[in-house]
Amino acid sequence: MKKGLKLLLTYFLFLLVATVVGTLVYALYLNTLNYVAGSTSANFSYVYLEKAFFYIAACVLVLICPVMCYYRTRHAAGVIQTIFYILVCVITWICLFPLVYYGRERIYSRTSVKIEAEPLSKNHFRAANGHVYYFMQDFYADTPAVIIDTAEEGGVDIAVVRDTADFELYTAAAPYREILIKDSIGESKLPKLIDFSLIIRRGEIAWQKGITFYLGFLTMAFVLCSLYGLSNYYKWKLIALVMFVIETAGVLMVNTLYYSPVLSRILFKITNNKFFSFLNHYMDEPLLCFINLITGLVFIITGIVIFAVRKHKKA
Repeated sequence: MKKGLKLLLTYFLFLLVATVVGTLVYALYLNTLNYVAGSTSANFSYVYLEKAFFYIAACVLVLICPVMCYYRTRHAAGVIQTIFYILVCVITWICLFPLVYYGRERIYSRTSVKIEAEPLSKNHFRAANGHVYYFMQDFYADTPAVIIDTAEEGGVDIAVVRDTADFELYTAAAPYREILIKDSIGESKLPKLIDFSLIIRRGEIAWQKGITFYLGFLTMAFVLCSLYGLSNYYKWKLIALVMFVIETAGVLMVNTLYYSPVLSRILFKITNNKFFSFLNHYMDEPLLCFINLITGLVFIITGIVIFAVRKHKKA
């Protein structure tokens, strides 16, 4: 009983610490996205904290069950611990995950505070697409600027620049607002194999559509929770940590790359029939749900077999 309660206490402690730390770090990242050279930290808004909290809370809930699986490899107890682990999974996906959606909807429906975009500041050279801009005053609707064409036969001109969404300093700086920040931090060229925003959004849509759609989304949760079946497999703790990271990443990658445009034609050919058309009335992406469900069952059956074999050897 003590080991089960300890697992529950560890769960809530990790949930609290990871959410608080993650929220502060992600809020700082959001502030960086909207930061403009020359502005001060006073521009930090509590709206960043709101957005960061709901996003990070959902991310932590996605990852917390695999973390508890790894905790179990270090502190194995028995049947009582397994029961408490099942309780943790239910709390996570049946109670807390929908609560994040509900809380965000309630907060955003009551508040209409928006982050005012800072104008690009004067007295800075900003380069994009072969042009260098130097604003002689803060960049608002129509602002005079020195424009330098960096081409071999280019020149220098003074012109009024309009503040539009497709202005090249904005498009070149994306996802940042300030091109100088992007130039300083750099941009990752790696493909996005795991997209938490996509996964969380898919869960929110499923929750809004109804119980059967949310149950379909929970097949991903079922796979993540079923990693518990493999917690007896690894005897070395370091190998267990590495394997749980790989397995968790694999599940999330499948649930991200399934929506990749590269696979859309293949998936359409597989699902373009009456069976999947019928299931589409009750869940989103039934093929993905089947993949998750079968994978989760394989993990659980593997865990039961390993437990039975080791029990038999001891006997």
